[in-house]
Amino acid sequence: MATTTTTTKKRTTTTKPKTTTAKTESKVEPVVEAKIEPKKEKRKFADSDGIVCRSIVQGGLFMEGMKTHMLYEWVDYGDVTQVEYADLASAVRVKSPFVFSPLFIIDDEDFVEEFLQLKKFYTENYTTHDLEKIIMYPEDRMEEEIIALPKSAKESLKVIAASSITDGVLDSMRKIQKLDELLGTNLNLLAEFKN
Repeated sequence: MATTTTTTKKRTTTTKPKTTTAKTESKVEPVVEAKIEPKKEKRKFADSDGIVCRSIVQGGLFMEGMKTHMLYEWVDYGDVTQVEYADLASAVRVKSPFVFSPLFIIDDEDFVEEFLQLKKFYTENYTTHDLEKIIMYPEDRMEEEIIALPKSAKESLKVIAASSITDGVLDSMRKIQKLDELLGTNLNLLAEFKN
């Protein structure tokens, strides 16, 4: 007896999805990239690190370090001496008149940032009104006053000087050139543009 095999063929159908042609408006959103500046790490000082201090008194100035008992000397107004961190930090903590009268200016922003009472002292003692007055002094006195300023006050003075030129309060080209020399600015370009 013979066997017969029947095969049934399964029918497969493929259905395509219906496509619709609808008009879609695509809005392109502008990509805004935020510029993130790296956070500046705080400088770590060793006790023996030298911190730049500039005399603002006429004639000689001497200070004995409270920790090291080293003798620091400034010969005349504007002289710069490096005071060891340990001695300077001690002077700040005991509110020494060398720092808070002041007899010298600390020219290290990292050091100033470390001591809140020192930062506050520098900020409060050099107000906008005081800095505006400096610009109005005769050239030689203006130069003396600017040299005696801490860096943070000099930065503020740059903005005040630019505003004074724009407002027409400061129009002496000699003074503007002197400010450029002392502050490292190009205020003379602003003055020329104004005229």
